[in-house]
Amino acid sequence: MWLLTLQIIAMKHQTEIYEGEPLNFEMVYRRYLKFASQNLTVQNVERPIILKAFEHLKSLELVVPIGGPSSHILKEFQLHMFHLTSQQVTDAVKRYQGLPTEVSQWAASSYQ
Repeated sequence: MWLLTLQIIAMKHQTEIYEGEPLNFEMVYRRYLKFASQNLTVQNVERPIILKAFEHLKSLELVVPIGGPSSHILKEFQLHMFHLTSQQVTDAVKRYQGLPTEVSQWAASSYQ
């Protein structure tokens, strides 16, 4: 569950920074890595597991692909729209019991 939360927060920041522009897995992954490298409470998770979590968020339709599937674009680079608002993410994080302080602070911060 933590991994999904971290990715959602990364998507929130990506969307804020780039003013609602589409995002892809690689963008979210880099933002997650930046946070993880700066925080000791976040364990290192292998890329395939993070990609699987991203795919799970797609199945929940929290991120929705733009256009149809394309055979010439790797799934890591396919553009998506994030379908939650910053306020929805912030509210959900506030209700998450047992979330480390660093993660809550990251969710509440701007432009990370």
